[in-house]
Amino acid sequence: MKKSLIVLVTAVCMLGSGFNAKADVVDKLVMYFPNRFMDLVDIASVEVGFGPCVKLEVRATRAFGFGGSVGVCSKAVKDYNRQYGVCIDNGWDYGFAFLADEDTDRAFTSRLVKKYWYAASGIPLPTERIYNIYTGARDYWEIGVGIALLVEFRCAIHPIDVADLITGWFFIDLKGDDLGSQELK
Repeated sequence: MKKSLIVLVTAVCMLGSGFNAKADVVDKLVMYFPNRFMDLVDIASVEVGFGPCVKLEVRATRAFGFGGSVGVCSKAVKDYNRQYGVCIDNGWDYGFAFLADEDTDRAFTSRLVKKYWYAASGIPLPTERIYNIYTGARDYWEIGVGIALLVEFRCAIHPIDVADLITGWFFIDLKGDDLGSQELK
């Protein structure tokens, strides 16, 4: 009885604390399952392309991987931070354990794919702007594989998005990417 009374008082306080709180609670409830579906889709990235390119790489974060790539590739992407569309990637990179070197350019993108040019030598740092977990074009923590010989295929899993999905079931939005009903209008 005591627990039921505490839950009831908490709910009344949340719903009765003002119009914005009511709207926020209703919004979270209405968008709960669509947001969990989007969190599930966010877990993986896939790229398919073609062009004069060669690639063979395996990585367990951007700081640790093996392989490399060189060439130009036109591709369709479903990428990190809800990037959907087409782009052209140009450049080269290689990595052997913690040693890495890269000069790549993502240009000629569709509206929802982020452009970038990234040149670095050594171990990349997760504090770089390109790896920002909220707005970055690339995921520092991704675990992925890529292969290409004129036709490219790349896929990756994003551990931060896995955590976002798990905590989302408990109404905690780690990445701040849950949609509200305003985005649907």
